[in-house]
Amino acid sequence: MSSDLPPEGARDARGTARSLMKFPEGDTRRAPFSVTEQAEAAEMLESEDRWHVRNAADMLAVRLQYGRGLSIAKTARMFGIGATFIGKRIHNEKWKPAMSERDRRELARLIWLGGLMRGARESEQSLSALRAASEWRMAAGATGRRWQPKDGNGQPKSMTVHEEISDDAYYTDADPNREEREAMRAKLQAVLDEIEDEAREESEDEAGNESEAGNENDESADAEAEDAEADGDASAAAVGDEGGGGPE
Repeated sequence: MSSDLPPEGARDARGTARSLMKFPEGDTRRAPFSVTEQAEAAEMLESEDRWHVRNAADMLAVRLQYGRGLSIAKTARMFGIGATFIGKRIHNEKWKPAMSERDRRELARLIWLGGLMRGARESEQSLSALRAASEWRMAAGATGRRWQPKDGNGQPKSMTVHEEISDDAYYTDADPNREEREAMRAKLQAVLDEIEDEAREESEDEAGNESEAGNENDESADAEAEDAEADGDASAAAVGDEGGGGPE
């Protein structure tokens, strides 16, 4: 921490740092974050229709809160937007009232990091609002489910209200959001590939510069050796001339 911060600024900075670490171990929002996670969050900031046009509410957060079991009315009050607007997004984008834990955790991380990137860390009030918006645990009393699994004959299987689809069902025919999930993964992977390509090019450029510098040093050393050899030959010739010019 910078030593020239005023006492008030230092206290604020320490308070903000502590607030970023308040999440328990295992919470997807607990710092620190990998470069990959930060790249994913940065990419998702530019997602189409993510931010509400009137009050810039994060629609990923709206979807998360609905997906963890909050009612449309409660979600609308939480974000200060219309219930009708949320209802239209639910219908048009086929939101489900209870996401799997994996989806909730992934959304929570994207929302939390995205909020920090947009300046939420500047005050405890904004951080508190971001913590609430990125809460991913199922709401008390939530009984919905993401989809109903099928048995080997393709018939619906019984399922308790709190049971969630196991991870091995993702990206299979049992996953109703398979295409959407694969498209998001591909989009994020393209960003990561681009970052890796840029890093590789920078590394290659540095290696090339070092190689060129080494060649220049070798050439300089060779030239110095040739000059020294030429000076030595000249000195020997001069000595020979002086010896040959004496009395007979």
